[in-house]
Amino acid sequence: MQIEETRKLVRGLAVTPARLSAALLLAALFVVSIYRAATQSISHDEAVIFEWLLSGPWSQVLNGVHGNHHVVTDLLSKLMITLFGTSEFALRVPALAGALLYFYSVFQISAFLFGGGLFFLLSVALLSLNPFVLDYLCCARGYGLALGLFFYALHEVLLTLDEPPGRTDKRTLRRGGIALGLSIGCNPIMAFPGAALTLCFLALLFLAESRSATPKRSAAVTRGEVPLPVPALRGARRAFISRFPLYLCRH
Repeated sequence: MQIEETRKLVRGLAVTPARLSAALLLAALFVVSIYRAATQSISHDEAVIFEWLLSGPWSQVLNGVHGNHHVVTDLLSKLMITLFGTSEFALRVPALAGALLYFYSVFQISAFLFGGGLFFLLSVALLSLNPFVLDYLCCARGYGLALGLFFYALHEVLLTLDEPPGRTDKRTLRRGGIALGLSIGCNPIMAFPGAALTLCFLALLFLAESRSATPKRSAAVTRGEVPLPVPALRGARRAFISRFPLYLCRH
């Protein structure tokens, strides 16, 4: 299935009860995140980083060297307080952007893997209702925006993996790479899951190349036009869905 067809399918299934419930849940969580960003008192980490990096001129944040300096997020926070004045909410606007991107990516990834039924709704709920994740989606640190960008990169990679031979949309993979790089810029700790995602992608490339039976397919591998085995992931997902209820009954 091509990328545009996949996206049309995702949008078309949004009218199902599970999709509607998930959309309402994520919208409510985003509203709650906005409310928390506007009303919660500033935390210790937010205050320390503000004093060390954001309270002075731009050179302070541009030349700052610290283990807790989440570069991209701090630059965006500096921009927000420069435009709108110093306040807790202005500091947290980049985190809210990360929350919006995270909720969007969670919806799309769950739709891609589970369609529009109960398991889709369960996937969205499990990924979005974690209280620790919700705390950082409204905190002026790099974790929320980094997580949103990482999940967006994962979504773009999944779309690329689902492409047929010779029809890989390199713009999609390029967007995923940019998002992954920005995620690491928001918080260097994302280098570890980013490296894992990259290694998995390269492993699937190698697997596709090793299974290439003709010189034509080998050339497609060289050009980066390789169909990757996402159907295997879909098959594993179908097997899990069909066997999981039986497992629960037995245990």
